[in-house]
Order: sequence, then structure tokens, then C-alpha cells
Amino acid sequence: MWKKNIGYVEKKHRYAEEKHSFKERLIYFFRIYCYTDFHENLRQGARPMTEQEKIDQQYALVVKSNELIRKSRFSLSLTEQRIVLYLISKIKPNDTELLEYDFNIKDFCEVCGIDYFTNLSQLKEIIKTLRDKSTWITLPGGAETLVSWIEKPYLFRDSGTIKIRLDRDLMPYLLQLKENFTQYELIAILGLKSKFSLRLYELFKSYESLGRYEVSLEELRKLMMLENEYPLTADFRRYVIDRSIEEIEQFTDLEISYQKKKQGRSITGFIFTIRKADDWDGQYIATELFLKKKISTRYRLKKDFKNYLAEHEIDPNQISLFDSDEDRGNEND
Repeated sequence: MWKKNIGYVEKKHRYAEEKHSFKERLIYFFRIYCYTDFHENLRQGARPMTEQEKIDQQYALVVKSNELIRKSRFSLSLTEQRIVLYLISKIKPNDTELLEYDFNIKDFCEVCGIDYFTNLSQLKEIIKTLRDKSTWITLPGGAETLVSWIEKPYLFRDSGTIKIRLDRDLMPYLLQLKENFTQYELIAILGLKSKFSLRLYELFKSYESLGRYEVSLEELRKLMMLENEYPLTADFRRYVIDRSIEEIEQFTDLEISYQKKKQGRSITGFIFTIRKADDWDGQYIATELFLKKKISTRYRLKKDFKNYLAEHEIDPNQISLFDSDEDRGNEND
């Protein structure tokens, strides 16, 4: 029976060769080759990053047009924002199109200082939510349009990798930027714990050269998609603005102060003063990201972190972010 089937297949194949021209057969086999090669590349996945590559990635630049930062309206979780910024940080200055990036999920988690997705179903849900979300962008003529963040992603369980591309509609806001853009190192936002603080950091960073950002309360709510949340202005200040500024000054390269604009007794807007922090050190943040999973919970607070470094005689400028426990001599035992 097996030989009979083989004979049938060979006979059918010869019939196909006789029926089609050489050119048609060439196109047919070329398509099969491309399809097979494409899916073989997908299965292989990205190789794990080296220690130096992880460090370099943390210090890679995130570059966005000011228009995208100042005029887009969106609500992304902290992890969703980090995924987008991680992809943006992979863009090279000479890129002329948005490429499809293939990266190891564990590497992404280590670079960004987040818990590894041992359950990939959780990551799938985050990627799905991000894929379904869009951002409102105001066009030069005043019209608003929806732009997606990412295109179709590919997730591979066996290799623990993901293949993903930023939406091509974002190209004018991310590629070949010569003026009116904002840039910062990825490490600058990796210590932030709130989606609000990350969003506000980018807004403040885009106005850093001016040293001042004046915005109405209504416009700020609109930019952060909080028109219907924290209806009391006091709560909006306390839980969104004040807490975000506290985080930004604690973990990033900016120092922020602000004044309230009032009409009568009602707050109508804010005037933020922005300046570069004199003593900010990205290496300190990198060290904290590395150690936070290795030290006991009593040292997890920022105020106790320096005490931990002092007690164990750890110099943030000398420690390697991705040393193993064995390399470091289990000094946290």
C-alpha cells in the first residue's frame, strides 16, 4: 500500500510537470521555498543577548517627534509602554522603514527590569491588548486620526521569542527626525513604577529645552485619557501629578516643580518648571533593577537601597548588571 501511494504521488508530480510550463513550475517552487524559509526563520527565533548587548540596549536612545509626544492621546499600561519604547529604542538613525524585530522575551524582561513572563498566556494577553489599542494623533490641518501601535505579532513558545513590528503609520514620527524631536536613554524610564509618571516624563522631556510647560487642566486630562477619572481636581493632583513628579525626580534625569493657574478659587491649569537633574546616574538605576530581585524585601524601598549598598560594600559604578549569583559570591545571603 505504501509503495502504491508513492507511485501515485510520483505519477501526479510528473503530470504536473507536463501540464505546466518551466516558468510556471519555477514560480511555484520559488514560492514554496520562500514560504518554507520564512517559517523556518520564525521557528528559529532570536538568539539570547550577551551581557554587553543587554547593557547597551538599556542605554539605547528612544527618539520620538515632539508632535507624537505632545499631541497624541492614549492610555497604555506601564508594561505596554515599555514594550513600545523597547521597540523604538531598537530603531537606528539611518533606518528608512520600521523593521520587524525578533527578540528573546527573557532578554526583554531583564533589560526592562520586569518580572519574566513564566506564563506566556499573560504576555499574550498584554500583546493582544496593545495590538487592539490605538492613539489619537492630531494632524497638521487639525484633524484627528487613529494610529495603531504595533502590527501583527508572532509569539513562539518553544524558543521563548517574539517577532513584532511597530505600525507603519508611525514612521513619520519615529524615522529620520532632524528637528522638533525628543530623545532620552531607555534606562531613564526603567525605574518608573506608574503609567502616569512615564507619560508625564515624556511630556516634560519634550519641553526640557524650554524649561517650562504650561497646560490647562482640561488639556492635561485629555492627553492622559483621564477625562472621566479623578473627577476632583485635588485627587487628580495628588494621585496623578504629585506622585508622578515624586517618581520622576527619584528615578529620572529631570527635576520638576509647578504652579497652579486659577480662575477664582478653581484650578484651571498648571505651569511646570523643568530642569536637568545634576546628580542623576543611570548606572544607579541599572544596579537597582538588577538587585531588586536578589535582596530581601526589607531593602526594597528606595530609602533603604543605599543602606544595602553600603552594608555590602557594593559600588554601583563597578557592579555588572547581569552578573550571576555565583559571580557575585552570593553576597546577599
